[in-house]
Amino acid sequence: MNDYCREKFGKKLYKLSLDGGFTCPNRDGKKGTGGCIFCSASGSGDFAEAGSDINIQIEKAKARVSGKIKDGGFIAYFQSFTSTYAPTEKLEALFSEAVNHPDIDVLSVATRPDCLSDDTVELLGRLNTVKPVWVELGLQTVKKESIDYINRCYENEEYESAVKRLHEKGIYVITHIILGLPGENREDMKNTLLFAIKNKTDGVKLQLLHILKDSRLYEEYLKENVRTLEKDEYIALLRELIPLIPEDTAVHRLTGDGNKKTLVSPLWSADKKSVLNSINKMIKELTENKEYIFRPIEKEEIPMMFDIIQSRVKWMDEVGIKQWNVTNYAEVYPLGYFEEHRKNGEVFVLTEKKSGEIVAAAVLKKEDDRWESVPDYKTVSALYLHNFAVRLDKKGTGKIFLRLAEEYAKEKGIECFRLDSADDNKKLEAYYTEKGYKEKGSCVDGLYTGILREKRLNGKQSGALQLN
Repeated sequence: MNDYCREKFGKKLYKLSLDGGFTCPNRDGKKGTGGCIFCSASGSGDFAEAGSDINIQIEKAKARVSGKIKDGGFIAYFQSFTSTYAPTEKLEALFSEAVNHPDIDVLSVATRPDCLSDDTVELLGRLNTVKPVWVELGLQTVKKESIDYINRCYENEEYESAVKRLHEKGIYVITHIILGLPGENREDMKNTLLFAIKNKTDGVKLQLLHILKDSRLYEEYLKENVRTLEKDEYIALLRELIPLIPEDTAVHRLTGDGNKKTLVSPLWSADKKSVLNSINKMIKELTENKEYIFRPIEKEEIPMMFDIIQSRVKWMDEVGIKQWNVTNYAEVYPLGYFEEHRKNGEVFVLTEKKSGEIVAAAVLKKEDDRWESVPDYKTVSALYLHNFAVRLDKKGTGKIFLRLAEEYAKEKGIECFRLDSADDNKKLEAYYTEKGYKEKGSCVDGLYTGILREKRLNGKQSGALQLN
């Protein structure tokens, strides 16, 4: 969103949350009562200003964010409840007041697809000729069972119609999607995102499910019928969904800020700095992944891999590391060894997308007798990393190879990724520990003594939510 705003408006824009005094057809009995099951008593407008005078609300909201404004502009965001659920005359008075405010660059209206009459769309279209209008639609999910469960009270076809009619007026559409609804798996959440993309949404808001004390979902939570995502689960889910979003679709949210006064779960979401750091790290990794290709090795590339290994052996001599250089590596692992494992589909390389050059390589064995002493050696599916070598002039590509190898294992339904490291290499020990590899035992192979390490990839989740 920030990039989009800077490109379109030449500056950063800050949202000013406003309350137009609306309710919702899902609360007043027209469509239902009680509202959507996840919605707070304030209609998801926990941080919105209140009052009958929109100009005063805008000034109060500006004062709240004044400490972080740096030559930016403002979005008048009608956030609370359903912000088009009123006669057109009332909407025109409220929205026009916001649009005509000299400090407002964009009017943004949060609403339901079934609360956009032709007259309302016509009004928004007229306002869009004065200043840009964004309409935020609460889709949340497209799964029938979930729609009924959350008490959404409108059909997916109404969302499709709303997006089409808004686009006909040149109005920018943002789609809200909740991740982690009870009973939904990755495919369900992916289907919702792809549905919004298929309908050419201009922006998306991905929001993790919150449990708030003043929501109906809280009652289900107390009965232990609902669990929320752990942070690592949520980051892993975002990692899978973000690449599906087209480059011309702006991401307006990747997390959420529940009101700390009423937030029950997940409590980790309240630590915004930690959450953003984790998301930014994940996005950096996704960007790095785009620059490389992880694939099986070709037969003619084996000598190239062997050269990388030999340069590593020489480097170990130079820096005083005792591992591959404690024996004649070429005799123990000749070219024929790598060719045999290549035929078994067990040798992989990481190549630069632009140059095609190999920057890292390894053997990923399906079995490893070094692990026979570990109790679950035969009962758990695993890949075993061996002969892992990275080009000396390509620092940092080792972690990318390892990350993509883990993702490859996940895709194959493998439960564990396993490796070993020299017991006297403290730097490597710290590196693998930081990457989530836990010590499982030790092994001895000739003059080499190693520590066996394991990372679980696809552990089963308990509770109402199943992610696998």
